[in-house]
Amino acid sequence: MNRNSFIYLISTFLFSWIFWIPAVLENFGIITYSSDELSQAIYFITLIIGAFGPAFGAFIALRNDKQSFKEHLKKIFSKKGITKWGLYLIIILIIPLMINGFALLIGMIFNLEIPPFPLPSDPSYLPYLIYVPYLLFTAFLGGGQEEIGWRGYLQGELLKKYSPEKVSLIIGFFWGLWHIPVWFMIWDNHYFTPYIGFILMTMSISFVYSYIYEKSEGNLLIMMLFHGSSNAAHALLYLFYDDLPASEQYLYWIYVALNIVAAIIVTILRRRKTTDQVITEKSE
Repeated sequence: MNRNSFIYLISTFLFSWIFWIPAVLENFGIITYSSDELSQAIYFITLIIGAFGPAFGAFIALRNDKQSFKEHLKKIFSKKGITKWGLYLIIILIIPLMINGFALLIGMIFNLEIPPFPLPSDPSYLPYLIYVPYLLFTAFLGGGQEEIGWRGYLQGELLKKYSPEKVSLIIGFFWGLWHIPVWFMIWDNHYFTPYIGFILMTMSISFVYSYIYEKSEGNLLIMMLFHGSSNAAHALLYLFYDDLPASEQYLYWIYVALNIVAAIIVTILRRRKTTDQVITEKSE
């Protein structure tokens, strides 16, 4: 990795973990608050602020390289890929739900118990009404903003030296590593997610993210919405058993396996395109 990539990663981790550490310390009883309400409020606020770490990392790395972060943010409003918005909207909304849906379907085939909706479900159609607003929240404040850094900055830097496949693996690994503190935060529900499975998921789904970012010609808004949709899909099609340990989260392992299949499909598509380009160039 080049110097800019290291600066980005160090800045990203430091910024996020500084904001996330108080919730970890509270979980271990090192710090306490006067009430659960105050504790939850501080957790929620610091969790959201910390999630801007990748954007902060991009800001520091670009500033170090004498580039404009303001210009970088214009990728969110880029007109690139805008002619295919209909297609991307379908991808944004459908692919995450399909992966979660297939995981649940496979679970039902193997007679696994299906977890209930985590969203309010009275009346029964309420989760579907909440889904789009929740997707928009996660796109801009609940994870999607990470794309300003992971794909928006780091992907381009790493592509200067590595193949798209290696870039996806590297970003996926550090993306998963960056999340470690949330496994130890009070009020957070990541503790019942198998961490090894999570790392495998971030490394595999990173292939899908990088491919969509590439195909959208670097449109950050598309990536933020897709990331938000991926997170929101877990609220609509829930894969976790809140009363079981991480080792018994079988639906999540099915989900991980499906993401690995998606990564393989993306790799095949990329290589087929490369092969077609070589054949075309030889024939000219």
